[in-house]
Amino acid sequence: MNSLYLELELLSPVAITARSATVGGHESLTWIPGGQLLGATAAALLRSQDAALPDEIWRILLSGEVSFGDAWPEIDGQPAPCAPLSLHRPKGAEDPIYNLVIAKRAGKGQLEQVRDLHISGNRHVVQPRRGHTLRTAIGEHGRAREGFLFGIEALDAGQRFLARIDATDPDLLKRVRSCLDGREITVGRSRSAEFGHVAVRVREPWPEPERGEIGERLVLWAISDLALRDLRSGAPRLQLTPADLGLSDDWEVLWEQSFVRTRRYSPFNGKRLRPDLERQVLRPGSVLVLEGPGLDPDEARRLRERLRAGIGEHVQEGFGRIVVNPLLLAGGDLELTRPQPMRPSGEAPMPDDVLGRWLRDRRTALNRGLGAEHHAREMVQSMQRWKIKPSQWGEIRRLAREARFRSGGEGWLRAQIESFLSHGARLHVWPREARETLIEKVRAATPDIVERASTMLARQQEARP
Repeated sequence: MNSLYLELELLSPVAITARSATVGGHESLTWIPGGQLLGATAAALLRSQDAALPDEIWRILLSGEVSFGDAWPEIDGQPAPCAPLSLHRPKGAEDPIYNLVIAKRAGKGQLEQVRDLHISGNRHVVQPRRGHTLRTAIGEHGRAREGFLFGIEALDAGQRFLARIDATDPDLLKRVRSCLDGREITVGRSRSAEFGHVAVRVREPWPEPERGEIGERLVLWAISDLALRDLRSGAPRLQLTPADLGLSDDWEVLWEQSFVRTRRYSPFNGKRLRPDLERQVLRPGSVLVLEGPGLDPDEARRLRERLRAGIGEHVQEGFGRIVVNPLLLAGGDLELTRPQPMRPSGEAPMPDDVLGRWLRDRRTALNRGLGAEHHAREMVQSMQRWKIKPSQWGEIRRLAREARFRSGGEGWLRAQIESFLSHGARLHVWPREARETLIEKVRAATPDIVERASTMLARQQEARP
């Protein structure tokens, strides 16, 4: 099997609907399904000048020779699929973590599944960041349509995800690489708005999750959706059988030790602008336990290869990928690295355009305003012990405001305030120490600081009884 390893960086929020219901709150997946990468590849193939042959397009997109795996959150250079559903913890607590495939439930109090985390093969966990926004539909007159308020939950921008694409033919994989590597693609819903922009690049392979030996007991960890179908009736099936794995009827699924979740949805087809047929699948994180007569080394190798490539339907979208006997589930109690919120990869450079320059000026003004506020409060603390009338501070504020519009405003303001304090009755209104302190502060301040401080002092004096 030939593999292509990709890194996806979210340039904007990405909203991928977890279910096809049109009522109720919108819930976004915490990963990017492989079908989104398949769709981006299809779009690139169809609009490329070097048009692919219909047979090549069919082999890449529909035959199952190429499997576009899900993109999972990245942590420490490894993908982190959904945590196995056999992991439980005391309700309302973070620790300890029990693996109920091995551990017994009795005596551990009320437990809950660990559903909100993603876990890598080295037991590091991460919790992808999601945000929620409210939107409204716009009517034909440019106004909000009544009754069309809706919410969108989306993965926050700046996070990174890792995906693996497998192919039986290396030439097909090269073709896929030319469609994705170094490109910006759009995925998910609301792509015509600000959602769904993703940068894709090829990266070095990462290690596979550690696995134990295969004996008479199989523990299967589903790291993608699993779509099964009954061959007799043609109906979707949500119960795994040994035959799905290529095993004999001597094997048995131990449902009392297995943990599964399901979902149903209808993927939206962007070409036809219509939903596809409804799918009923086992969700990633499902854990299934089987017992049987055991496998020899060759049979065990073939089983691992089969499950790595995917079983069931829609393998071209990365469905059916399963890890056999992961060491993660070999023990009863687990010690996991505490979850860390996913952070953006770095601060994006400010664009050098009209909007970027306006934002820089606004930030500079904001920082200047915060500094002026700090110095103004220091000036207030120095002057508030003297009971100077609000009218006096009002005159100081008028001079400071006028100085802001004069050339050499700071020097003009100092001269005006010194003149204001040294004539007439103000010599009696302003104590000598107060005059000297104010003149000293004005010499080290800008007109903006003096205006802010005089406003604060006037309000303080007005509030005094």
